Formats: sequence, structure tokens, C-alpha cells
Amino acid sequence: MLLYPLSLALFLIDRMVIVRGEERPGDVPRDVPRDVPRDRRVAAPDAPKKVQLAGLWIAALVVSLLSLNAGYLFRGSCSSLSSYRFQSRSLRAVARALPPGLSVALPRDYVEGVDRQRHVMEGTHTVFLDGDWSLTGFRYYYLWSVFYKLPHPLQLLFVATAIWIARFAGVARRPWTQLSILLPPVTMVLVAQSSPMQLGIRYVLPAIPFAILFISQLAQGLTWEKSSRLRTALVGALALWMLLSVRYHPHHLAYFNELAGGPLGGRKHLLDSNLDWGQDLQGLKKYLDAQHFGEIGVAYFGGIPPRLIGIAHHSVPAHIPQPGIYAISTSFSEGRPLLIYRPNGKLDFDFYAFSYFSFSGFQPIARIGYSIEVFNLTPDDIAKLRAAANEALKMP
Repeated sequence: MLLYPLSLALFLIDRMVIVRGEERPGDVPRDVPRDVPRDRRVAAPDAPKKVQLAGLWIAALVVSLLSLNAGYLFRGSCSSLSSYRFQSRSLRAVARALPPGLSVALPRDYVEGVDRQRHVMEGTHTVFLDGDWSLTGFRYYYLWSVFYKLPHPLQLLFVATAIWIARFAGVARRPWTQLSILLPPVTMVLVAQSSPMQLGIRYVLPAIPFAILFISQLAQGLTWEKSSRLRTALVGALALWMLLSVRYHPHHLAYFNELAGGPLGGRKHLLDSNLDWGQDLQGLKKYLDAQHFGEIGVAYFGGIPPRLIGIAHHSVPAHIPQPGIYAISTSFSEGRPLLIYRPNGKLDFDFYAFSYFSFSGFQPIARIGYSIEVFNLTPDDIAKLRAAANEALKMP
């Protein structure tokens, strides 16, 4: 929430709209004749003083706090810190470090929501990246997520803008403007990356509008009458961006770019809410109604019990395949673990319980969107798999 006033304050320091070509404070006015010696030209007023800058920061913070509290109708605003019972370790540590009588200038529901989310994020989560599972996350998870999930034209335009600003923009670089655009998204990514709860690109989606705003500066540097090739390339990139974005409509959640292999290849790179969030359960119901299979085995990665929408099902055998018809969520076929109790009574993760659907050569008889696959395992399929496993065991 505070990233937006930060961006606003930095933007106001620059005191000009990004795509306008007006002179900046300190630049030589346009109406000064060219023949006037440079040392005799009068520059525009200096940048805002420290008092003005502090006023901008304070004003941005006050407006942000008022807007947030108004959105919650000021319910529970300014409650004392001692009245909260925080669940998360991070907020408990903050509460211990501050005076208990301190008033929290935020809505109570907002603070408690942040606390619950932090509590969830501090738990243990299984994270998937490029075929590997981890309980502690990956160092560059979100950078790879952006690389796999964003359309290539958007990626190329961002790189082209960075090169243009670094090498060709000259005075138009405007460091304060670049900082105001890039600091919020960089902060978002770094904060998200610091958490082991790396479950999808959705945690850094608010950074995307800033990337688009950054790219928009390209239009400022083009001389449209003289740069016909550049204009054609830019318009072509924008058109391709829009076309590729709807290539897999209506399965937008499962979108992966071409280098990642699209939704079918993307499952080898990212899972969870990047691809499979249980969104195709209704599609499975329609398919089963049309096929009249009766009760089937279902391993579903989602929050809605399949029986709730009329899908008759039973459990899927873990690790050892058995004949039958099964509907398997992509996350499970790629090895997402189950929570099980070990013989010693300890709750633990059981990885790759249903991965034999993906790694054993079984071919689905139907794909429901890109998050659920239907298999019909026959006794002959199981016999071939066991024969292949026996042969593999005999190999030196």
C-alpha cells in the first residue's frame, strides 16, 4: 500500500508527465536565443528544497492512510496495539518492539488480514520450479516466473526500453522518473522473493503495470515522421503482444509463453496457481456427464469437493497404478505431494504419489482445459509398465 505514495512522491519530485517533452527544472529555457553564450544563460529554478520534499512525502502518506481507512469505513481504525492478538511471528515481533499503547492508524480488519496472510506465508509450502520441489523456495523463483509466463513482446519491449534509456535517451533519462517507476515493482519482487511461499506469479502481478508504464517511454523518443521502421516495429510488437495474450483463450490462467512450451510445456517449469488452481472442475463434470463413466478415481487439486457438484469418485491408488478411469490434476501428476501420516504418527509430505501418470508413458484419453487429464488404465497398460520396471531393475 505504501509503495504507491512512494511512487507518487518521487514522481512529483520530477514535476513533469513522463511522456511530455518540456524542459525540466534546471534546464535552459527554450526561449533563450541560440547565440547567447552558455555561461550567460539563466537556468530555471533549482529542484524543490528539502522542506518541500518532506511535505510531498507526508502529504502522500496522509492521503494514502485516509483512503485506506475510508475504504473500510474507519471500522477499528486507530485501535491500540495491545488489543491485537497476532498469529504471525513477524507481527508479534513488531508488537513486542513497540509501546503496547500505540494506536495503529489502520483499519482493524486490514491489520488482522495482513497478520493472517503472514501467518500462512510463514508456514511450510511446497514450491516447484523446473522439475524440482522445495520446502524452502528458490532464489530466483519470481524472475523465472516472469520469464516463463509473460508474453515475449512484453519482455522484448522492456529490454528495448532499458537499452534506449541507457544509451540513447540523453537528457530524457530523468533518473527520478525512472526511480519512481521501477522502485515499487523491484520492491514487490524482492519482498515476495524473501518468503518461502512461492506459489505463483500472482504475488508479483502488481509489478506488471509499472513495467508497462516503463515501456511507454519508448513513444517519447520516436520521431514518428522520420522513424517509420521503428514505428512499424513498435506497432507490430504491440499487435503481436495482444494476439499472443489471447492465444489460449479462455484458459488464461494456464498461459505460458512460447519458450516455456505453452501450457503443456509450462507444467515442467511452474505449477500451482501458475497453471493449476482447480479451475477446470466444472469442465470435468461436463465431460463425465457426456461419457457416462460412472464413479471414477479423482486426484483433484482444488478447494471444492468434487462430490459437491455431482462427481461420483473414489481415491486414486498412490505410487502403485491399478486399472481404472482416473481424473488427475496436473499438479499431482507432476509430483505435488500429499499430506500423510507416517507410521510414527508424524504428518509429512508424500511426494510423487501420482506422478506415474506423467512419467510412465500413460496417455490421457482427454484433457480438461490444461489442469486436469483423464486416463483409462487397462490391465494391459499395467502389465506393460511392470514388465518395463522389471527390465530396468535387471540392467547393470
